[in-house]
Amino acid sequence: MNLQEQLASSKRSLKPVSTKVITVDGQTFTERRNEAGQFDVTTRGGSDEGACGGGGCFFVVDSKPDIQVLKVRPGLYLSSQDVAHRLDLLKEHGITHILNTATGVQNIYPDVFVYKHVELLDLPEIDLTSFLDECIEFIDKGRKDGCTLVHCNAGVSRSCTVILAYLIRTEGVDVKQELLKLRILRPSLRPNDGFMKQLQVLQNDHKTEV
Repeated sequence: MNLQEQLASSKRSLKPVSTKVITVDGQTFTERRNEAGQFDVTTRGGSDEGACGGGGCFFVVDSKPDIQVLKVRPGLYLSSQDVAHRLDLLKEHGITHILNTATGVQNIYPDVFVYKHVELLDLPEIDLTSFLDECIEFIDKGRKDGCTLVHCNAGVSRSCTVILAYLIRTEGVDVKQELLKLRILRPSLRPNDGFMKQLQVLQNDHKTEV
């Protein structure tokens, strides 16, 4: 069974559920699929209609900026959407390439940085195989040419998942051990259960190939 078949099999065992995320500043939000098949985001103190009402908006409304820039490796950083909109922080860390995996977050400095935008919902049933290769290639090129920042909305699940996949492919890391190391610096990191299962499959497949 190849990687895609293994991930597809793993995906079939997952049930559509709400994903709850707690950001580093304590804000809580959930992403889920509603009865109409649309995706909603609900922030703490908000309504079930989503962050901006009507179930058609996917971005997270932050009450407090999360400006932590986590150095994962030389030339590889992780953050929330807040850092991606702070030109001073981006320049301070020497960022040249930005991989945006958030939903509803614009790339606002196209004349300054090289961008790639892969809109990814933080839901367990999302299949990683459709975007991982292009993300890993972008990160690798960015590190060779300068420094790459990977961000999502909260800097908790999606960006962490992509970076862990990159480290599995390029360094053969153990996903659980690497996540524990990164959590020492950013305790809120938590890929959803579906992403973790798929990362484990990716790791097993990499070991087989090596």
